[in-house]
Amino acid sequence: GSFEHFYNLKTFVEASKKHGVDVWATMLSSAHDFYRVPTEDDYRWQLNTCMACGCKGVVWFRLYDKLVAADYRGSPIDEFGVKTQHFYDMARAQKKFNILYGKLFNRLSHIESYGLGVSFGGYPYFTPGASDLIEHADCRSGMLSFFKDEAGEDYIVVVNTDMENSYHMSLFFSE
Repeated sequence: GSFEHFYNLKTFVEASKKHGVDVWATMLSSAHDFYRVPTEDDYRWQLNTCMACGCKGVVWFRLYDKLVAADYRGSPIDEFGVKTQHFYDMARAQKKFNILYGKLFNRLSHIESYGLGVSFGGYPYFTPGASDLIEHADCRSGMLSFFKDEAGEDYIVVVNTDMENSYHMSLFFSE
């Protein structure tokens, strides 16, 4: 669920900062056990939340199905080597992310992430005074993250943390 996803991201990003290395998240691209077959929205959500939490990239677990693989199913490439609809859904989510944000995120350093409305995985809630840039932020289920580029310029990343619902986010910038 969302708690485990964000808890793992927070744990790995904190460890990577402590040791001065980049972190790449391994995300699920097929169904097994109690996990459902990912949709394009799921791939996009995984990419966006990983990057908002400070990951430098994503690698996908289970790109290929195997003929004998218990309950694994719905991979981007099926057990016969054929690209499935999931392949194209994943490719579309990745391509759009890379075009819009890929080069930018490679230049950014993650500073901190905060939960808004609901906070998963141990991220602190955003409160007034947590940032010199944002005075107040409000959302039913979101994340507000702060980054800097190599020149020290500030960047703010907002992401919806709810996998099913869209929400409005309000940001009130400091003067």
